Amino acid sequence: MSTKISKGTVLILLIGKFKGKRAVFLKQLSSGLLLVTGPYQVNGVPLTRIKRKYVIATKTKVDIDALEVPTTINDKFFTPKKPINNWEKTEEKFFTKKQELKKVGLNETQQKIQNEVDKSVNEAIKKVQYLKEYLTARFQLQKGQLPHKMKF
Repeated sequence: MSTKISKGTVLILLIGKFKGKRAVFLKQLSSGLLLVTGPYQVNGVPLTRIKRKYVIATKTKVDIDALEVPTTINDKFFTPKKPINNWEKTEEKFFTKKQELKKVGLNETQQKIQNEVDKSVNEAIKKVQYLKEYLTARFQLQKGQLPHKMKF
């Protein structure tokens, strides 16, 4: 029943923030995690990595053979950035004024790489009729549906 996961295979994500969403497999990282993208403009899934056991591979494929995933995308690319702590160390200021930690988002190079990868994946998606709608739809099971008896 296991479908081989190769470049361009559409995967259903089973856990995390993007549970139930479909994503396109790009490559396997050196740590064994799978690199996937939604793409972000289609269904909100950015470049992310996920363990193989938390996905369901479908028979649907996207022709992204021409896409070269940048070599800068590795496990180090996804290390979380520490928030900037701008609290002052004095006790008086600590109790008088609430201060917040500034959130650190994607830096410019990460955004640039995300946009480049998503642009080429979007072009491949546009070539196949109804593929964009398929990727946009969430995966859900109805009462009586057994996932181990389904064919994806």
